[in-house]
Amino acid sequence: MPSATNAPSSANATEHGNAVSGAAENTDHYEAVENLVTLLARAAEDFASRLPPNDIEAAAITAVEEWNEIIADRNFCFTEEALMRHKKLFAIISRDKEGIEKNFGDFLLWARRCVVIREQVIRNLNCKKPSPATEHAKKGSTATEHAILNEDQVSECYRRMGESLLQNDLQPHQKSNKKYHLQCNEEGRVRLSRFQRSFVDSMLRKKMGSRKVAFFIWTHGLVHLFDGATRRDVTPEMLQSALHEGLHWWSTLTTSILEYEAQPELEMRRDLASLEPSAATKRRREALRAAMDEKLQGKKLADLRDSKKRKFEDMTPTEQRCLERYETGLTEKTRRAHLVQPHKSFRGISSTDLQY
Repeated sequence: MPSATNAPSSANATEHGNAVSGAAENTDHYEAVENLVTLLARAAEDFASRLPPNDIEAAAITAVEEWNEIIADRNFCFTEEALMRHKKLFAIISRDKEGIEKNFGDFLLWARRCVVIREQVIRNLNCKKPSPATEHAKKGSTATEHAILNEDQVSECYRRMGESLLQNDLQPHQKSNKKYHLQCNEEGRVRLSRFQRSFVDSMLRKKMGSRKVAFFIWTHGLVHLFDGATRRDVTPEMLQSALHEGLHWWSTLTTSILEYEAQPELEMRRDLASLEPSAATKRRREALRAAMDEKLQGKKLADLRDSKKRKFEDMTPTEQRCLERYETGLTEKTRRAHLVQPHKSFRGISSTDLQY
């Protein structure tokens, strides 16, 4: 039975690496491929608990090999970058900060915990006005065709997860800390503080590798390989199909994270938060400060003119130009041009966008 650290044999690892990618031979690459097989095999143990562990591991190896052959010509494969992102996720899922092995089953339990919350939100939507998402769910969609929740619905899943964590997952010393106490708005609805959101994000990263994994599950659902539903008489063919489906889902997740992290706006925000910002960020700050000063000066000149304390004709050419730019909106336009634009929220690529 493969564990979070017990990977397949070195011969198999080499074979897997050649199947998944033609990348140059290196330790990180093969370790990532071994982890990918381990991830599938461990999830499959719950899916097909009556099959021998050796058969499950062999099926996971075959799935990685066949999967690459099926999608090789369809631009849907673990790139080396995506494979390394998977490796990073798996490292957090399988080991703690001290490098001690964690129970991989915890990841599956937390993934299913996210699904329970997702289903609660969908049921709540069904009790209200039907939406395209809930109507789709009512028709009995398959695992890869789950209702896709919108941003507001995913935010509700996050809020409910935070409420659950603060009620059920606090350590004794945290329970006595008022920062962890639930707060409600005027309508009696739980409202998470910034500190509590930081706590929720930390827990999701610790248990699931990244909070983006939870957001992906809330948006798109969880495939049969990971959902933990009790199944009897799983045939090898059913297992192989579930493994392909699970590999497709996981690769879609890692690709989604890569695309999200590649947003220019995110890179700018990281640079802004850095203790040693780049020269470009320093120039942007200086330009923004100059634009804000010009706007304040323009407003001051407009107030002086409107109060008849100064006439436009008595102003210097520089002041007249400043006032004109302020009143025509050019100063505000310049200011906004130097602001870092908000980045898109992570929702993940739709499973229909990446078919195998």
